Amino acid sequence: MELPEPPAPPRRILGMSLKQVALLAAMLMANLIIVCGGIALLGWLSSDTSTASLAFSLATVTPTPTETPLPTPVPSPTLTPRPPATPIPGWEPFRGGGVSIMLPQSYDGGDATTDPQALFQAFVAAGADPEKNANLQQELAENHIAIFAYDTTPDDSYFFTVLEIFSDPVEADLPLSQYVNAVVRNLELSQRVVGIQNVMLDRYPAVRLLAEYKVTLPDGVNVYRESAIYLVKEGSQVWVIRFYADRDRFKEHLPVFDLSAATFAIEISR
Repeated sequence: MELPEPPAPPRRILGMSLKQVALLAAMLMANLIIVCGGIALLGWLSSDTSTASLAFSLATVTPTPTETPLPTPVPSPTLTPRPPATPIPGWEPFRGGGVSIMLPQSYDGGDATTDPQALFQAFVAAGADPEKNANLQQELAENHIAIFAYDTTPDDSYFFTVLEIFSDPVEADLPLSQYVNAVVRNLELSQRVVGIQNVMLDRYPAVRLLAEYKVTLPDGVNVYRESAIYLVKEGSQVWVIRFYADRDRFKEHLPVFDLSAATFAIEISR
């Protein structure tokens, strides 16, 4: 009896059966479709003009918070004019920068905030040496001075007897005594305080400093000057009323300085 022939072995490709080859081909095709689709999707998302790109950007960027509206500015307080100080017969008022003071008729000058250059030129025309007063010219040009005045009475002094009034901004709660201490500590080596006194300037409590200092002229000559400085604090401003005179004539001028300082008035309160 003849035995039947054994079945032929299944056909293999690279050692795999036809079913394994078919399954592998299906998996490769699926991966190819995924890769191609991913490339297409990336190209679409990277397009600047596509809505998908816009949606992507909005989804990944944190939105800017809504700005809080600024508060409505508070109007500045109305400036309140104050009546002038008690007038002195034969004296004239000088005004500038919201303050005033009275001086004898021999004084010239005025408001240093309007046309400081013209004021300095008038000072030079009266006989002041522009080289000796270069610092003054700079201070006037920088609007550091509210009122500048000078005594036109002829004498043999090296310098005119002058008045400067200016303000220094400070903290509103700073005591005037602390300001005075700071002024004294920061004096230059050529200056020396010789007297400190609490005074009353008509309506303002104040401090009067008497100081002396040395000025070296361009030719090497030393000139000694003295000054009477009156400090008045109101709010966040310290007003400085400063008179200068040559040392030899300072004592005769001091009563006039005291009387003039007593007429000082802050005509516009801020």
